[in-house]
Amino acid sequence: MNRLLFFASERQGDRVLLSAAQAVHLREVLRATAGQRLRAGIVNGTPGSILVNDLLPGAEARFHEEADQPQEDSLGLDVVLALPRPQTLRKVLLALPQLGVERLFLVRSARVEKSFFASPLLSDGEWRRHLLAGMEQAGSCWMPRIELHPLFRPFVEDRLPEVLAPSTRRLLPHPGSAPGLGALWGQTLPGRICLAIGPEGGWQDHELEHFNAAGFEEHSLGARILRVETALSVLAGQVALLRQGAPMQASPVKSSTKETR
Repeated sequence: MNRLLFFASERQGDRVLLSAAQAVHLREVLRATAGQRLRAGIVNGTPGSILVNDLLPGAEARFHEEADQPQEDSLGLDVVLALPRPQTLRKVLLALPQLGVERLFLVRSARVEKSFFASPLLSDGEWRRHLLAGMEQAGSCWMPRIELHPLFRPFVEDRLPEVLAPSTRRLLPHPGSAPGLGALWGQTLPGRICLAIGPEGGWQDHELEHFNAAGFEEHSLGARILRVETALSVLAGQVALLRQGAPMQASPVKSSTKETR
């Protein structure tokens, strides 16, 4: 836990209350002591620090804003992801803040089990716990936005045009003979990039046709079949490298809304 996070509703003036989990972590993992100052932040808000006078659940800590801190780096990265099995999705949610993904669209694919959409991970708020853990580890205050779309075609044809700017570079990693993302090296990139990552076997042909019609261009990650969480990490790293030669021109999206459609 590299930054303790609190929601705005948990803040009263310059005071915040430690949760049971935070108090245990401070005592048993960080070995914090009373009177110590620790990195903190408000979710989707200001980074800062807290001064803890007690390490018990419900104890008050004084929050100090540090508005002059540099803005968090952003890749301007959105991800469309065929909904994976719950145990994989937990890993993905944990990784999102660490990789700099700002928006995740979970969609139905022909290879996605319908039962995955009934997982408690999506219905009881557990998703937020994993995002927060990833944010705390990364030291980030910004919570990625999550949208759930059980109908593939309406998502691609109706929702994507609403949420992706026309200038967004749309990339579709897929097994095959298409060139890798290295082919984009040196090109001028727009402010935002969207990746459409399918299940481990890739998108089916009719799904590829819909993505192609929506402006997505296919790229290969090589001959090996990657697990979803591995592919996401590899792709985010490649996008970060591409960004080194092409700074973003648009402001990043910052939002924490989870939308179910």
